[in-house]
Amino acid sequence: MADISKTEKVRLHVPDLEELRGVLQAGLDTNFAEVQVSVVECPDLSKEPFQFPVKGLCGNPRITDVGGVPYLIPLPQKHKEYNMNIISKELELPGAFILGAAAAPSRIIGMNAELMPLVLTEAEGRPSVNGSYFSSINPANGQCLQEKYCDKFSDCNFGLLGNLYACEGKPGKVIEVRAKKRTGSNSLVTALRKTLEAQYPDKSLALGGTFIIQKGKAKIHIMFLVMVSLPLMERYLITESWFEKQNKSSEWWKVNRASQAHTQLLRYVMEVIQRGRAAVRPAPVPLLNMFPAVSDSELSEPEHKATKKQPCGNITVAYYFCEELIPYMTSVKGRVVTLGQFKELLTKKGNYRYYFKKVSDDFDCGVVFEEVREDDAVLPIFEEKIIGKVERVD
Repeated sequence: MADISKTEKVRLHVPDLEELRGVLQAGLDTNFAEVQVSVVECPDLSKEPFQFPVKGLCGNPRITDVGGVPYLIPLPQKHKEYNMNIISKELELPGAFILGAAAAPSRIIGMNAELMPLVLTEAEGRPSVNGSYFSSINPANGQCLQEKYCDKFSDCNFGLLGNLYACEGKPGKVIEVRAKKRTGSNSLVTALRKTLEAQYPDKSLALGGTFIIQKGKAKIHIMFLVMVSLPLMERYLITESWFEKQNKSSEWWKVNRASQAHTQLLRYVMEVIQRGRAAVRPAPVPLLNMFPAVSDSELSEPEHKATKKQPCGNITVAYYFCEELIPYMTSVKGRVVTLGQFKELLTKKGNYRYYFKKVSDDFDCGVVFEEVREDDAVLPIFEEKIIGKVERVD
């Protein structure tokens, strides 16, 4: 079991729920065709479709980051294992209800898998209740497999890292967000984060809770079974193309993913390598309630300290060159960049084809790399960046 004796506690900014409702409504309106943000009584989460071991998400809420992505580099440190009951005491909330995103304990389940924690931790006179799910790759057909954790295991452990929301599980007022038909380039998670960042640029705050995809498809982050034994670059080679193709219908994913879920892990890990140091995980996943936070001190500096903002007149341009695995990145003045300008960034001259990432409804994955040929063509922007691929023409 990993040492959790070092804990850093940070009190976050907590805006009024009505104020927050208005902020999110205005921000999400720019990214979705239909958005409704409301302050409501938390639905009974013990009933369908949630079936949590508690009724609500309120009561002394906490956010905690445990472990971190650096424990995956250069090889996974499988001895980094944590217990939810101990975590709840470290949060000064024994008996707490904990949900979120974490890595399943490979030592116990015997493979690499994603964990979706739903744990009512033990209290005096009451045993813990583990309603968690874990997802892995089915070796029989290579598809995603979701299973109830307590059907096979009796512990409350997780490994390597966890992004968790904890509370007393009581009813109360929460933020409800309903969003339909994405019109912008940002996912729901990114849109929420950027909205809060724009409204509260000098404050630290977080969202945590649960959501349900009622209709449509989602890109799902699930590791390969064998990845725990491979060094980082081999894991990257295996997963880069596979992650781009994985989609699952809403019927499969009707469970929670909360507080700073570790999607985009591969891109994050590559950023760690490029920077030569640990960095902070991507920003929080929604939804419901604002709260103080507790953070594991072994994580790196908070994002607002570790990440330098681009000057408002510049745009980041990143590109993969031929067969090279690590992308190049630079900053270009202005928000409009043509293919001709992009070609001037290349230090290696030759005969190439150029592809750039953009949002597209033509495929289930929601994105494509579109070829651009004319030098005066304006390059598409994807999530506030220009992301390209350069391929050599034989």
